[in-house]
Amino acid sequence: MPWRDVPAFVKKHVVEFKQGEATRAALLFLILTAARSGEVRGAIWDEFDLEAGIWTIPGERLSDMVLTSFLRRVKAHSDTPRRVATAHGFRSSFHDWASEQGYARDLAERALAHTVANKVEAAYHRTDLLEQRRPLMEAWAKHVRGL
Repeated sequence: MPWRDVPAFVKKHVVEFKQGEATRAALLFLILTAARSGEVRGAIWDEFDLEAGIWTIPGERLSDMVLTSFLRRVKAHSDTPRRVATAHGFRSSFHDWASEQGYARDLAERALAHTVANKVEAAYHRTDLLEQRRPLMEAWAKHVRGL
């Protein structure tokens, strides 16, 4: 889904979830965190440090199609009517938005939990950029909420 379409989609299909609709809540959490669907689906409270504002995700999380199935049910379409949004595609929406807003590529890559493929570069770039990611994710949340 193009990043410009995300706020309208969230407002129309996600934000006004009714009590008990865990799938909508999970999808909103996925969009706001730019996490993988399997990471969101398998999240447990022990992974969250609410005081520090940190979610630590174990690397062995399994993938799941429940969020993409939800997107198919609500027929969330991008500008191209033939393409249905996917849960994983919101990560791409986030990356495009971050790029177009002028955020550094390394920062967006760390927010998406991507590793540095080049071993030499990885040896020199060992930071997770956690403190720099906070304002990035806050700005993304404002965009998603249409603020």
